[in-house]
Amino acid sequence: VPGDSVWHFAYDRHRTEGGQGVLEWKGAYGKDFEGGFEIRMDDAGDAEFRYEFSYKGPEMWVREIGLEFELPLGFDKLNWDRHAEYSFYPEGHIGRPVGEAVAHPAVAQTIPAGDRPYGLDDHPLGSNDFRSAKRNIYLAELTNKKAQGIEVVSDGTQSVRATLGTHEIQLKVLDYYGGMSWTYHTGYHYGPGRLVKTGEVLKGTVRLRFLIGK
Repeated sequence: VPGDSVWHFAYDRHRTEGGQGVLEWKGAYGKDFEGGFEIRMDDAGDAEFRYEFSYKGPEMWVREIGLEFELPLGFDKLNWDRHAEYSFYPEGHIGRPVGEAVAHPAVAQTIPAGDRPYGLDDHPLGSNDFRSAKRNIYLAELTNKKAQGIEVVSDGTQSVRATLGTHEIQLKVLDYYGGMSWTYHTGYHYGPGRLVKTGEVLKGTVRLRFLIGK
């Protein structure tokens, strides 16, 4: 959210519906985004997080649209199953359709890298394999050593991107992901992004399953 990204809370409502608890939060991010969230959860650990915001600012290009969740640092293992673009990937490729990655892999970080795969190169934000975007997911999990955590359930249209922060791990679940912003001399490597127009409504639903572990 550009400019004033502070959440200004307006009001909330709550109810039960179809065996779920439903909580609504209404408000605005700054002066440009007005709307809110609807959270639905049942006693089996299934939840839906819906967002809908009307944009009132000038037209702007964005690279990501979706929700960001924060988890404790111990939830540092990412598993995923996604709809891949190609039928074959080398072993350990960060774009493989099914995989597992940890924030800090237990391999020597020598320079030069030698035989160490690119995905295992470490970084303060997490290893390349961990923090790279996983596009078009069916499932994505962030778990701790006890297999506790969250599982994102999707239909192959959403993407996820995990990063390691100072005090938390951030997981973005994205209805639009436009890739990196760096360019070649001929233009953007992944395109300029997505144009959000004045008056446009941005909305989506993230489905989560809470994992109780072993």
